[in-house]
Amino acid sequence: MALLIVVLYEAKVRRHVLSFGKQVSQDELTKLANKLTSIYSGMTSSEILANTEALSSEERQLSASLTEIMAAEDKLEYGEPYLEGLRLLLSQPEFTNSPRILGILEVLEGEDWLRNMFCQDSGKGGVKIVIGEENSEPALQDLSLIASQYGVLNKASGIVGVIGPRRMDYAKAISSLNCLSALLSNSVAEYI
Repeated sequence: MALLIVVLYEAKVRRHVLSFGKQVSQDELTKLANKLTSIYSGMTSSEILANTEALSSEERQLSASLTEIMAAEDKLEYGEPYLEGLRLLLSQPEFTNSPRILGILEVLEGEDWLRNMFCQDSGKGGVKIVIGEENSEPALQDLSLIASQYGVLNKASGIVGVIGPRRMDYAKAISSLNCLSALLSNSVAEYI
Protein backbone atom coordinates (compact mmCIF):
# COMPACT_ATOMS: atom_id res chain seq x y z
CA MET A 1 0.00 0.00 0.00
CA ALA A 2 1.12 3.54 -0.68
CA LEU A 3 -0.15 7.02 0.09
CA LEU A 4 -0.61 9.27 -2.95
CA ILE A 5 -0.41 12.96 -2.06
CA VAL A 6 -1.60 15.39 -4.72
CA VAL A 7 -0.97 19.12 -4.51
CA LEU A 8 -3.53 20.93 -6.66
CA TYR A 9 -3.83 24.50 -7.80
CA GLU A 10 -4.15 27.01 -4.93
CA ALA A 11 -2.15 24.61 -2.69
CA LYS A 12 -5.05 22.21 -2.12
CA VAL A 13 -3.72 18.90 -0.84
CA ARG A 14 -5.54 15.61 -1.43
CA ARG A 15 -4.51 12.18 -0.18
CA HIS A 16 -5.45 8.74 -1.50
CA VAL A 17 -4.35 5.26 -0.39
CA LEU A 18 -3.34 2.93 -3.23
CA SER A 19 -2.90 -0.82 -3.25
CA PHE A 20 -0.59 -2.27 -5.89
CA GLY A 21 -0.90 -5.80 -7.24
CA LYS A 22 2.70 -6.53 -6.27
CA GLN A 23 5.18 -5.42 -3.64
CA VAL A 24 6.75 -2.04 -4.46
CA SER A 25 9.76 -0.78 -2.50
CA GLN A 26 10.13 2.76 -1.15
CA ASP A 27 12.87 3.44 -3.72
CA GLU A 28 10.53 2.41 -6.55
CA LEU A 29 7.77 4.60 -5.12
CA THR A 30 10.17 7.55 -4.93
CA LYS A 31 11.21 7.02 -8.57
CA LEU A 32 7.54 6.77 -9.62
CA ALA A 33 6.68 9.95 -7.74
CA ASN A 34 9.63 11.89 -9.17
CA LYS A 35 8.91 10.74 -12.74
CA LEU A 36 5.19 11.53 -12.63
CA THR A 37 5.79 14.85 -10.86
CA SER A 38 8.19 15.94 -13.59
CA ILE A 39 5.83 14.80 -16.38
CA TYR A 40 2.51 16.02 -14.93
CA SER A 41 3.48 19.22 -13.16
CA GLY A 42 1.06 21.98 -14.20
CA MET A 43 -1.10 19.69 -16.36
CA THR A 44 -4.87 19.38 -16.32
CA SER A 45 -6.60 16.01 -15.96
CA SER A 46 -7.34 16.00 -19.71
CA GLU A 47 -3.67 16.50 -20.51
CA ILE A 48 -2.70 13.73 -18.09
CA LEU A 49 -5.19 11.30 -19.65
CA ALA A 50 -3.77 12.07 -23.10
CA ASN A 51 -0.22 11.41 -21.90
CA THR A 52 -0.32 7.82 -20.54
CA GLU A 53 0.80 5.66 -23.44
CA ALA A 54 4.44 5.06 -22.35
CA LEU A 55 3.76 4.27 -18.69
CA SER A 56 4.19 1.11 -16.65
CA SER A 57 1.17 -0.51 -15.00
CA GLU A 58 1.99 1.15 -11.64
CA GLU A 59 2.39 4.53 -13.34
CA ARG A 60 -0.94 4.08 -15.13
CA GLN A 61 -2.59 3.17 -11.81
CA LEU A 62 -1.16 6.30 -10.19
CA SER A 63 -2.22 8.40 -13.18
CA ALA A 64 -5.77 7.03 -13.02
CA SER A 65 -5.99 7.79 -9.30
CA LEU A 66 -4.60 11.26 -9.91
CA THR A 67 -7.16 12.07 -12.61
CA GLU A 68 -9.98 10.73 -10.40
CA ILE A 69 -8.87 13.04 -7.58
CA MET A 70 -8.70 15.98 -9.99
CA ALA A 71 -12.15 15.18 -11.44
CA ALA A 72 -13.67 14.97 -7.96
CA GLU A 73 -12.14 18.34 -7.07
CA ASP A 74 -13.44 19.89 -10.29
CA LYS A 75 -16.91 18.55 -9.55
CA LEU A 76 -16.84 20.08 -6.07
CA GLU A 77 -15.67 23.42 -7.38
CA TYR A 78 -17.72 23.67 -10.57
CA GLY A 79 -20.56 21.22 -10.01
CA GLU A 80 -23.67 23.37 -10.11
CA PRO A 81 -24.82 24.90 -13.37
CA TYR A 82 -25.91 28.52 -13.45
CA LEU A 83 -29.45 28.83 -14.78
CA GLU A 84 -30.96 32.09 -15.94
CA GLY A 85 -34.34 32.67 -17.58
CA LEU A 86 -36.01 29.56 -16.19
CA ARG A 87 -39.16 31.59 -15.53
CA LEU A 88 -39.29 32.50 -19.25
CA LEU A 89 -39.03 28.85 -20.25
CA LEU A 90 -41.74 27.75 -17.86
CA SER A 91 -44.10 30.57 -18.92
CA GLN A 92 -44.29 29.18 -22.46
CA PRO A 93 -47.67 27.70 -23.40
CA GLU A 94 -46.24 24.17 -23.60
CA PHE A 95 -45.42 24.21 -19.90
CA THR A 96 -48.16 26.26 -18.26
CA ASN A 97 -49.84 24.04 -15.64
CA SER A 98 -48.07 21.00 -17.03
CA PRO A 99 -47.26 18.01 -14.83
CA ARG A 100 -43.94 17.72 -16.72
CA ILE A 101 -42.55 20.87 -15.06
CA LEU A 102 -41.31 19.05 -11.95
CA GLY A 103 -39.37 16.52 -14.04
CA ILE A 104 -37.83 19.29 -16.14
CA LEU A 105 -36.80 21.26 -13.05
CA GLU A 106 -35.31 18.17 -11.42
CA VAL A 107 -33.10 17.50 -14.44
CA LEU A 108 -32.09 21.14 -14.91
CA GLU A 109 -31.11 21.48 -11.26
CA GLY A 110 -28.96 18.35 -11.45
CA GLU A 111 -25.22 18.68 -11.76
CA ASP A 112 -24.25 16.27 -14.52
CA TRP A 113 -26.86 16.32 -17.28
CA LEU A 114 -25.17 19.00 -19.37
CA ARG A 115 -21.65 17.71 -18.75
CA ASN A 116 -22.73 14.16 -19.68
CA MET A 117 -24.20 15.47 -22.91
CA PHE A 118 -20.79 16.82 -23.92
CA CYS A 119 -18.69 13.87 -22.70
CA GLN A 120 -18.73 11.98 -25.99
CA ASP A 121 -17.98 15.16 -27.97
CA SER A 122 -15.34 16.70 -25.71
CA GLY A 123 -12.72 18.59 -27.61
CA LYS A 124 -14.78 18.95 -30.79
CA GLY A 125 -16.02 22.46 -29.99
CA GLY A 126 -18.71 24.13 -32.04
CA VAL A 127 -22.42 24.18 -31.40
CA LYS A 128 -24.34 21.08 -30.34
CA ILE A 129 -28.06 20.94 -31.10
CA VAL A 130 -30.33 18.38 -29.45
CA ILE A 131 -33.96 18.46 -30.53
CA GLY A 132 -36.74 16.64 -28.69
CA GLU A 133 -36.33 12.86 -28.59
CA GLU A 134 -32.60 13.15 -29.41
CA ASN A 135 -32.17 14.10 -25.76
CA SER A 136 -31.16 11.19 -23.53
CA GLU A 137 -33.01 12.70 -20.55
CA PRO A 138 -36.69 11.65 -20.86
CA ALA A 139 -37.91 14.75 -19.00
CA LEU A 140 -36.27 17.01 -21.60
CA GLN A 141 -37.58 15.26 -24.71
CA ASP A 142 -40.21 17.94 -25.32
CA LEU A 143 -37.48 20.59 -25.41
CA SER A 144 -34.58 21.60 -27.59
CA LEU A 145 -31.09 22.39 -26.38
CA ILE A 146 -28.47 24.39 -28.20
CA ALA A 147 -25.11 24.48 -26.42
CA SER A 148 -21.55 25.48 -27.13
CA GLN A 149 -18.30 24.97 -25.29
CA TYR A 150 -16.12 27.97 -24.58
CA GLY A 151 -12.71 28.59 -23.08
CA VAL A 152 -9.24 27.23 -23.74
CA LEU A 153 -9.16 23.50 -24.49
CA ASN A 154 -7.57 21.42 -21.71
CA LYS A 155 -7.08 24.50 -19.53
CA ALA A 156 -10.32 26.24 -18.53
CA SER A 157 -13.62 25.71 -20.22
CA GLY A 158 -17.35 25.73 -19.76
CA ILE A 159 -20.62 25.24 -21.56
CA VAL A 160 -23.17 27.89 -22.40
CA GLY A 161 -26.53 27.02 -23.87
CA VAL A 162 -30.14 27.79 -24.60
CA ILE A 163 -32.93 25.43 -23.69
CA GLY A 164 -36.49 25.99 -24.82
CA PRO A 165 -39.48 24.66 -26.70
CA ARG A 166 -38.85 22.81 -29.97
CA ARG A 167 -40.39 25.75 -31.85
CA MET A 168 -37.59 28.16 -30.80
CA ASP A 169 -35.85 30.39 -33.33
CA TYR A 170 -32.79 28.18 -33.97
CA ALA A 171 -30.97 30.63 -36.25
CA LYS A 172 -31.14 33.40 -33.66
CA ALA A 173 -30.17 31.09 -30.78
CA ILE A 174 -27.19 29.61 -32.66
CA SER A 175 -25.96 33.04 -33.72
CA SER A 176 -26.25 34.36 -30.16
CA LEU A 177 -24.43 31.33 -28.74
CA ASN A 178 -21.60 31.59 -31.26
CA CYS A 179 -21.11 35.24 -30.34
CA LEU A 180 -21.31 34.63 -26.59
CA SER A 181 -19.03 31.59 -26.79
CA ALA A 182 -16.39 33.59 -28.69
CA LEU A 183 -16.56 36.44 -26.16
CA LEU A 184 -16.28 34.06 -23.22
CA SER A 185 -13.37 32.19 -24.85
CA ASN A 186 -11.50 35.46 -25.38
CA SER A 187 -12.13 36.47 -21.76
CA VAL A 188 -10.91 33.11 -20.46
CA ALA A 189 -7.79 33.25 -22.67
CA GLU A 190 -6.85 36.63 -21.20
CA TYR A 191 -6.65 35.16 -17.70
CA ILE A 192 -4.74 31.98 -18.43
